[in-house]
Order: sequence, then C-alpha cells, then structure tokens
Amino acid sequence: MSARAEAIDSHEFTVMFFTILIESEQDQGFDKDHLYDYCMAHFEGDRRKTESFMHRFFNLLHLSEHAEARPYLRRDDSQIRFHPALMETAATLRTRNNGSFPDRRFFAEVRRLADSRYRDFSFDDASAPLP
Repeated sequence: MSARAEAIDSHEFTVMFFTILIESEQDQGFDKDHLYDYCMAHFEGDRRKTESFMHRFFNLLHLSEHAEARPYLRRDDSQIRFHPALMETAATLRTRNNGSFPDRRFFAEVRRLADSRYRDFSFDDASAPLP
C-alpha cells in the first residue's frame, strides 16, 4: 500500500471508522489482515478504495495522538468523540504519495472546516449530525 489514497465520502468514512472501533472494543479486534478483508467486503472487492480507507483510518488514529488534535477530540473513560471537521478532513484531504497526511496541512484543513462548515458544532450537543 504505497500510493495516494483516494478521497472517500465523509459519511461513509465516519460510519466505517466507528464500526471498526466499536467491533475492536467488543474484543473482535481487527488486525491488519482482518481489517483488509472486512474493507474489501464493504467496498465490494474494490482494492483501491479498500487501501485508501485503510491509509486514512490508520493515519487518523496516528494523528489523533498529535497535540493539535486535542481541541477536536473528547475522551473520557468509556468513549472518544471526534469533531466532524477531523473526520471530513481524514476522508477527503489529498494524501502524500505514500498515503499519509502532511501534518500541518491536515490540521490547517481541520481548523478551516471547523471555522466554516462546523462553527455551530458542540461536543455538548448530542444531536449534532455526522459529516
């Protein structure tokens, strides 16, 4: 898997991302091979979409540990919540040739989307829509 990851619909990316996290929490953990098979089935055998999703999935997990991600995450003992700007950026931002995100450009886009499309979003509003 070493190519630019194609963009994925934000809603589809978000649903898949959380489905995988939930199933992993329920002790049905996904190793990379199982995740690949799961994504291949979801994307109906489309290898490019599967690999693009996996790049985006693992890169978002990695960047969620970055200090710049803190304002866009809420964590407590039982859950983690992601700002919709974080999810949309992970789904659509152009990647490097190796499928990773350039950190500065990633967080600049998160800030831009948070300030424009999601300025009314609040982690306290349980009815906030998915991207």
